[in-house]
Amino acid sequence: GASFTSCTALTGGGIYLSSLTASITGASFTSCSAVGSGYSTAGYGGAIYLDASTATLIDLALQGNSAGAGGQDIHSHNGGTFTCGTLCEAGQYHDCQDIADTSESDYYCYVNCGSCTNCPKGTSSSVVGSGLASCEPCAPGYVAHSTGDVSCTSCEEGRYATDDTNRYGIVTLATSCNTCPAGFHQPTAASVYCTPCDAGTSSDGATVTVACTTCAAGTASSTGSATCTPCDPGYHQPANGSDTCIACGVGTYSNATGATACDDCEAGTYSGTGGATCTPCDAGKSSAAASDICIPCSAGKFQDETGATSCKDCPLGQAQPDTGYDKCVPCAVGAYTAQGGSSVCLPCPRPFTTSSTGTTSCDACEKYSFMNAGQCLECPEGTTCDSVGNELATLLVKESYYRTTPKSSMIYECSSEEACPGGNTTGDALCGEGYKAILCSSCSGGYFFDSLSRTCRDCQSTRVTPAMVVFSIVVVIVGVMLIFMWDKAKKWFSKWVNMGKVRIVYTTFQILHTVPSTVGVPIPEPARSFFSILDLSSLNPLELIAGECVNEGLGSYDTRVIVSTIGFGVACTVNWLVFGIRRLFPATPKQRLQALSMHTSVFFGLTYIFYPTLSVMQLKGFMCVEYDAGEEEDEMRLLEADLSIDCDSDRYQSFFG
Repeated sequence: GASFTSCTALTGGGIYLSSLTASITGASFTSCSAVGSGYSTAGYGGAIYLDASTATLIDLALQGNSAGAGGQDIHSHNGGTFTCGTLCEAGQYHDCQDIADTSESDYYCYVNCGSCTNCPKGTSSSVVGSGLASCEPCAPGYVAHSTGDVSCTSCEEGRYATDDTNRYGIVTLATSCNTCPAGFHQPTAASVYCTPCDAGTSSDGATVTVACTTCAAGTASSTGSATCTPCDPGYHQPANGSDTCIACGVGTYSNATGATACDDCEAGTYSGTGGATCTPCDAGKSSAAASDICIPCSAGKFQDETGATSCKDCPLGQAQPDTGYDKCVPCAVGAYTAQGGSSVCLPCPRPFTTSSTGTTSCDACEKYSFMNAGQCLECPEGTTCDSVGNELATLLVKESYYRTTPKSSMIYECSSEEACPGGNTTGDALCGEGYKAILCSSCSGGYFFDSLSRTCRDCQSTRVTPAMVVFSIVVVIVGVMLIFMWDKAKKWFSKWVNMGKVRIVYTTFQILHTVPSTVGVPIPEPARSFFSILDLSSLNPLELIAGECVNEGLGSYDTRVIVSTIGFGVACTVNWLVFGIRRLFPATPKQRLQALSMHTSVFFGLTYIFYPTLSVMQLKGFMCVEYDAGEEEDEMRLLEADLSIDCDSDRYQSFFG
């Protein structure tokens, strides 16, 4: 701690050491000088001269020293050496302001140092008494966290060395070891940087990361990721440590995040690549499980619902020729399908057709034909078949025609439109009001047959028949002529009327009238009505009083035969009874002869007029005709003269047996 001021010497103005080892601490040299005197060493070392000596110089203070020859402050000679330093502890240094003027040009000796100062952060010094140059910067990867550090420490794994600016990379004067940021890691100590996490790994930066965390299945990451990202819906990742998620394949889906596998789409749905959901199939389509598309329904099939697993067969009576439809089309009229799943409707073979659209069989016939026992037959004359679907049971019968039963296909012509107005029924239901029996040939209860108009009339309308009026007039005229004017009438007829010709004409009419019933030749109108007037059997006495109105049975054929025969006998009997009564009265032989002649003529006249008709009536009792009833075993044998009488009945057998 000595202080040297204005000291002078030839060599070493303050201290001269020769062949010594010394330590000089805290000495102060001010304005000292080495003036020399011609010796070889004169004028060297203004403050200190070392001659073959070794000196340790601690905390020197030098100010204004001089030497004539060199080394204004310190000079070494003959191998003398020195070191400069301070008394600072390890991790400290003096803030030395000057460098001593020495004989060692390559060695810096710091002097005039102040108090000891800790080495700044980022540097360290392990030497006691070191100078400024002794605080060394920390090597890369090492740090001095605080001032006065004796040594720098390496950063541990998972950290990197940086300065107070938190710079990233190779930094000297590092002051801290920072944790690797998110997405980075460092497996090696003493590092100045962190390594990005590999793809498929991650680091959140919240803790010291020596190694990045492997992404779990269902997640993925790219290089330098802070987190592993869950796979989006429609994607999956079955493996750990993956850098990408895999899109779900066609026919599969994933509707959640972080999926490790994709699920198969259910039947009735589909999906493309990367499907988050499965889409239901549209109507007209279907799919199996794990399908990427929906398959259109094939021809003959349909599907009216969405999300279907299969298509339905077209029902009976319908077809679908195209694919991918949600409904089938009913077969048009004239076509059918007899089985499900048909792509086309089959045409009916003519003359078959269908009764409506959407049928399963050809269940009807075309116009002008009708269905009978599964066959289409041509409609018979007398029916109206101008629409499709005609059937035997409901054939529409025209006016003036008749059909016996719903099973019969035979159509018969009636005598009048009034009796047979037509319709789609059979039997008595086809008859007009007041008519009944086959061909509506008989009058029903409460009606009587008018022989002149050939119609059935209501009993309530009149009790006086036209036949009664005509017959009464004829009877009156003939009676008057016979009783009072026989002779004159006879002479008048003999003069003006050729009775032979009258008989020929009358006989001809009788023959013509019987032609239709005897030889089966029909006579058209109006001739038929004209000839029917000549049927004197219509002058049945029961008809004169409308016998059917008294008892319905009085209008039947068997009753008419009996009554007509009895009537003829009564007429003849009355004729001869009158003749007998006249003989009881006085008369000349001539008068008696005339009376006999008159009554004989009347008898033969009655016989001429009525006997042929009575004979025909009685012979008609043996003429039976057959009418179709629809089935062979049900053929009807009816009396032609009265179609209400069954020839196989007990009534007929008892009358004609």
